[in-house]
Amino acid sequence: GKHVYRAGSAPTISHNTLVKRGVILWAHGRSATDTYCLTLRRSARMNFCRHMKEGFNTKHASGVLLRKKRLERCGKDGQLLTHIKPSHVRNSSRTDVRSPEDLFAAARGAGFEVVVAVYRHNALAR
Repeated sequence: GKHVYRAGSAPTISHNTLVKRGVILWAHGRSATDTYCLTLRRSARMNFCRHMKEGFNTKHASGVLLRKKRLERCGKDGQLLTHIKPSHVRNSSRTDVRSPEDLFAAARGAGFEVVVAVYRHNALAR
């Protein structure tokens, strides 16, 4: 694809040359993240990492432990949208992502360049 420039308009990039940056939504639960993630997924045509909004939530049957190789696989497969809760990062010998610093370093290397941090003071009640 070619870059197309028109006088008086913003540059248009064809779909083939579009570079997407991975997005991590860093938020606790009950913060109205479903709506945000689904809107971003549709409008930016992004795919969820592991085909799930919270692919690293081990409380869900399909969730798995957060590991560097799993983030890399998502990046390689073009699955560049995920919601990671602080509770998904564990100081455990079973993972190589034990701190927020580990997470963001691994994520950056896997193509996740944008972090949207959500803090809702009055988190939604269950």
